[in-house]
Amino acid sequence: QHYFIQSNLSSVSMEEVTSSQQFLIFSIIASFLVSVLISFVYWLKNQKADQEETPQETPLTQKNENNGASSKITAKKPLPSKSGSGKKAGGGGRKMAPTSHPLYVNMLRGHTDTIQDMDLDQSGKLLATASSDGTVRIWFINHMEKGRDIKYTRIPLETAPCSVSISPDSKAVAVLLPATNSVEIYRLGKKPGDEASLVLTIDKLKGDLKDVAISPTGRFIMLSTVATNVYIYTLKGELLHVIDTAQIHNGQVSITPCNDMVAASGFTPEVHLWAVQFGKSATSSPFQQVQEAMDLSGHKSGVYSFSFSGDTRRAVTVSKDGTWRVFNIDVSWALNEDPKLICCGTMPEDGQAYVAMSQD
Repeated sequence: QHYFIQSNLSSVSMEEVTSSQQFLIFSIIASFLVSVLISFVYWLKNQKADQEETPQETPLTQKNENNGASSKITAKKPLPSKSGSGKKAGGGGRKMAPTSHPLYVNMLRGHTDTIQDMDLDQSGKLLATASSDGTVRIWFINHMEKGRDIKYTRIPLETAPCSVSISPDSKAVAVLLPATNSVEIYRLGKKPGDEASLVLTIDKLKGDLKDVAISPTGRFIMLSTVATNVYIYTLKGELLHVIDTAQIHNGQVSITPCNDMVAASGFTPEVHLWAVQFGKSATSSPFQQVQEAMDLSGHKSGVYSFSFSGDTRRAVTVSKDGTWRVFNIDVSWALNEDPKLICCGTMPEDGQAYVAMSQD
C-alpha cells in the first residue's frame, strides 16, 4: 500500500512537470510569432513611406537608333510639392513650371500622348512635334514669351506618326505613318491655325519605314527603312534612287546639314556617306546620281550615333566598342581622299549612347 501511494505521487509529479514544460515552450513560440508579426507590420509601413518619398519612374517610348524598334528609357517624375502641390498658378489654370532653371522659357503643351519626334526648321521660327495621339503640331516659337500660350497649327492624322521633318523654306512638313507604311507631305499656312493641306502621299514601299527627312536644300526627301534601303524622292513624289546601306539593318540614317549627303550607320563599325548630286543650279537642276563619298571608320563595333557640325566639316561618332571619334570630313572625297581623325576617346560608362556636335 505504501508503494502504491508512492507510485501515484510520482506519476502526478511527472505529469505536472510535463505540463509546465509544454506551457513554457508554447509561451516561447507565441512570443516569437508575435515579435515577427510586429516586425513585419513595421517593415511594411517603412516600405510604404519610402515609396511615397521616392520619385516614380515612368517608361517612355523612344526610337532605337540601332534596329528601328522602340526602346524604353525611364524619366523620373518630380516629387510633389509639400506646399500647394495640387494648386494652380497664374489664375488661368496653368500648372507650376516643371523647372526653376534660369534659362527656362515656356512649355509646349497640348498633346495627349507621347511625343515621338521633333524637328526645328532652319530659321528657328517653327518647331514640329509628332505625337502618338495622332496629331502633328507646328509651333510658332519665334515669339515665345514666358508664361504665355504658344500659337500653333494642328494637323490631325488617321494614324499615329513616328517621324516628322520641316522643309527648309518652312512651307511644308513631311510626316511618317508607320501603321500605313507611308509618308504624307502637308503644305503649311502662313499664320498659326491655318489649315494644312495634304499635297502628296508616298506609299507602297518595300520594307518597314523608320525615318523621314527633307534635305536642307529642299531638293529631295530621304526615307529610311528598318532593313537596309534608303529611298531618295523629290518633293513631288518622283523616285530618284534607292541606296542599299549593306548594314544588315539600318541604325541612324540622316542628311548632313549641307552639301546633300546621306549618312547611315548600323551593324558594321563605320558610318557610310553618299553624295546626292544635282546640276550646278541651286534650285532647278536635274538629278544626276548618288555616289558613295566616304566612310567614317576606325571603330571595332557598330556605331550607335553620329552627328555633324553646321558646315558639315566635322563629324563625331560613338560606338558599341565604348569609344568616340571626331573626324575632319572637309576632304576631296571625289579624289578618294579619306576623312582625317582629329581626336578620339573612351566613354565613362557602357551601354547605349547618343552624340551631338555643336553647330560651330
